[in-house]
Amino acid sequence: MLALAGLAFAACSNEDAEQNSLSNGKSVSISIANMAKPDSRATGSFSDETQKIPVADISNLKVIFLAGDQISSTTTFDKGTNVDGIYTFHKVPGDVNAVAILGNTDKVITVHSSFSTLLDAIKKDLIGQQSTPNDIVVYGKSTSWSASGSCSDESGATSTLYDAGQITVQPLLARIEIGGIACTDLGESSASEVALYKELTLSKIGIDNILTTVDGSETISYPATEQGQKDWNAATGWYIDPFNPEIELKDKDALPNVYVYNVAPGAAPRIILTVANGVFNNGVSGNLDMPQYVRASSYTDDKGTEITAFEAGKIYKVNYAFTCNNIKPWIPVETICVKVDIVIPNWIIVNLTPDFD
Repeated sequence: MLALAGLAFAACSNEDAEQNSLSNGKSVSISIANMAKPDSRATGSFSDETQKIPVADISNLKVIFLAGDQISSTTTFDKGTNVDGIYTFHKVPGDVNAVAILGNTDKVITVHSSFSTLLDAIKKDLIGQQSTPNDIVVYGKSTSWSASGSCSDESGATSTLYDAGQITVQPLLARIEIGGIACTDLGESSASEVALYKELTLSKIGIDNILTTVDGSETISYPATEQGQKDWNAATGWYIDPFNPEIELKDKDALPNVYVYNVAPGAAPRIILTVANGVFNNGVSGNLDMPQYVRASSYTDDKGTEITAFEAGKIYKVNYAFTCNNIKPWIPVETICVKVDIVIPNWIIVNLTPDFD
C-alpha cells in the first residue's frame, strides 16, 4: 500500500506592523516527514508493502496560502525557519484560511488567481507525468483551522495559534505494477488438450483502456477488431514495453522484472501480453494464428472483491501468472454446441437448439 506523507500545520495571528501593511497577518508552522524522490516508471521489484513509499523531495514542494479559492501568497520550504523539522512562515496575509501543498510541478502560480483553476490545469497535464521516470505531481490541502493556544514569531510577538490539522500529500495519479509474469502450466501434458505449449516467445507487454486525463475525457483503447489488433501491434509509447530481445519462456519460473505505469485514476486499465510464437509439447513450432495474446480485463483484490477502478495515490500490484489456455487470438473465436434431432427417412422440420460457449 502506498504510504502517504503527513504534514501538520499551525497558524498564529501577528500584530507586527511590518507584515506587508496588514494589521492582522499570520504565521504558519509546518512539520513534514518522509520526503524523498520516488521512482515511478521502471523495471525492478514490486513496491515493498512494509516500507513507506516517499512521494516527493521537500525542495520540490510549494506552499500555497489560500483565502477561500483565491491564491493569497506562495512560498517554498527553504524560505521558512526550520527548527527540528518544523518550518515556520511569517508575514502570511491575514485573510488566509487554508493552505495547499503542490509538489513536482513547474506550473506558474499566480497570486490573486483561482486555485481550483490552477489545479484543473495541472490535472490536464498529467499525461506528461505518465512518461517521466520521477517526480509525480503530489497535492494536499487543509481547510480545517481552529484556535488552539498561542505562538511567537521571529520578533518575539505572541499571538493566537491556529491548528490546521494534518494534510495528506499524495500523488494525483495511480500506479500499476505488473510482475510475476509466468505460464504456470508450461510444458505440462493434459488429456483434455490437443497441445499445450512447452516454450513461449514474448514480444511486448503494455496496458489498454487508459485514461489520459484525470477527468476521463480522453482514453487510449485497442478494441477486439482487426484494426485494433493492427494498431496494438504497431503501437509504441509510455504505456508499452517491447521486449528487445524477445523473452523466451522455457519453464514455469516467473520473470524477475516488474513493469510499472502511472495512470490517471478511473476505470482500471487492461493488461495485454503479446505472445509472438510458441513450441507445442509435441515439438511443433509456431502457430498459424500467432501472434496471440494474454489479456487481463478484470481484477480482484486479496479479499475477492473485483476492482473496476483505480484510485489516485494507490499502487496496484498485479501478479501476472497465466495458463496456456489464457493465450488466445486478438479476436476470440466463438464456437457453439448444437443439439440436432433427426428422423429418417421422412422429410421433417428439424429444430436446432444452440448452446453458446
